[in-house]
Amino acid sequence: MAKSVTIEGISFSSKKAAFEHCQGLVQRWASRRQQRNRRSFAQREVAITGEDREFVEGLFQRHPEHGAKLVEAHVRGFNGEFCVARNVYGKPCLCLLTRGRPLVQFSYRRAIRAPEVGPAGAENDGYDRDRRARPARSCEPATSLS
Repeated sequence: MAKSVTIEGISFSSKKAAFEHCQGLVQRWASRRQQRNRRSFAQREVAITGEDREFVEGLFQRHPEHGAKLVEAHVRGFNGEFCVARNVYGKPCLCLLTRGRPLVQFSYRRAIRAPEVGPAGAENDGYDRDRRARPARSCEPATSLS
């Protein structure tokens, strides 16, 4: 039986349905990007607005590397916006909009595949399903022997 996924209040019957929704969202915003590029040669990305922006923000919060990518984006001047741009292979992708280059990209596929986050903000069982790794170890501060 397919496992249902809920992102920003939108329930999907399966992960495949969530993938298709995200792919449609990226393609829709990529076509807007192409329309803007015809008008302005310098425009390389288009900011996502409205309900789509709220959905993408919820999707980004599910991403297994959410914290690291957010820190990287803040270092580059993240202004709290998301956009669609081209990745190194020329395909449209979701990015965090920053003042500098390059943009911080994130995969909606990895975000959807990520385990559900519990109410305390921790993963339910502590395992990263993408890496099949053991639970993260806690780092305790060293105690002095004196």
